[in-house]
Amino acid sequence: MIRINHLLKTGALAAAMLLGAQAHAQSITNGTFDSDLTGWGQPGTTAVTWSSFGTAFFNASTDVLSQVIGVIGGQQYEMTFSYLSSGSAGNALRVDFGGAAFNPAMVGYVSTDGDVFNQTYSFTATSTGNTTLRFLGVNGRNTHLDNVSISAVPEPETYAMMLAGLGAVGFMARRRKFKQA
Repeated sequence: MIRINHLLKTGALAAAMLLGAQAHAQSITNGTFDSDLTGWGQPGTTAVTWSSFGTAFFNASTDVLSQVIGVIGGQQYEMTFSYLSSGSAGNALRVDFGGAAFNPAMVGYVSTDGDVFNQTYSFTATSTGNTTLRFLGVNGRNTHLDNVSISAVPEPETYAMMLAGLGAVGFMARRRKFKQA
């Protein structure tokens, strides 16, 4: 009977730790564009296409690719993506994180001909709910977008709870070892 109670308590603790970590998780659908643009919207007359390189391809300044994501107010997030542009130097891509919910709303990325750039941008959501992530083509540059991801940055309290949980499991195991002796 004691062993069953111990297993139940340990399982409940592990489930609580897992659910707590997932409450802050955010992911992008098909951010690697491996086979198509599934999960991404193209408003209006946008002509973003899937390229055989496994990327989203922008070839006009009117091209827009978007996806609705859920965020938690006050939570810090990190977004990363890779892009490659060809043509004259200058802006190639803009990112819109949903207007007033994020600061700054628009971030421009500049590239030189043929270089792959990996970008990381951190932001804190000011309100809870859904917002739209948009990538916009700029200046009619031929631009490839790939490896888009958004993840929540763990808060210090999350680490503290994990350490407390691991400590409690260790304490229970040690206590059980002394009872058996």
